[in-house]
Amino acid sequence: MELKSLSSLPPSEECFACRGCCVFLSSDSAWIPYFRKEEIEQAVATGISKDAFPSQDGSRIAPVVYGDVVRCPALNPDTHACAIYAVRPLDCFIYPFVLVWDKDHNKVFLGLHEGCPFVFTQNAPLAEGLVRRGAELAQMLQTSAMIKSLSAHPKMIMTLQPDTLLLTPLDPLTQAMMRQWK
Repeated sequence: MELKSLSSLPPSEECFACRGCCVFLSSDSAWIPYFRKEEIEQAVATGISKDAFPSQDGSRIAPVVYGDVVRCPALNPDTHACAIYAVRPLDCFIYPFVLVWDKDHNKVFLGLHEGCPFVFTQNAPLAEGLVRRGAELAQMLQTSAMIKSLSAHPKMIMTLQPDTLLLTPLDPLTQAMMRQWK
């Protein structure tokens, strides 16, 4: 099974009702999605300006001012629809799951953003669907092709945020990241 063959979780209609994603408190928010080179190319082909990316080789998208906050330039603020939803980056595709370093920056984990309203409406401690999706993602994120792609983009892995639950250690990815730093 390929990563993008998975259905949306949370369901799109719940995301549209929430209106929390894609809007950030500041332009340096850890939650602003990272785009790998191929994802930037797809976003630009779908109509996002090249100027929205500080680096064409891979970067976080540059948000635009939206009242007192900032938003992703792919977000339609009136409908909360994403202009690049069909080609959204991995960061957006896997959300509310995230790639995150542990607090000591020693190990990469698949984490879960507990601040997502969908997550906190699920049964405690974690709903079966979230557990199953986490296991599927962990397996898919540890394929050799994915490890090669992700390890080429270390800035895609965010620092641990206070409202993020560490779920599954991604040891092969951690090892690939550490090899790059040696």
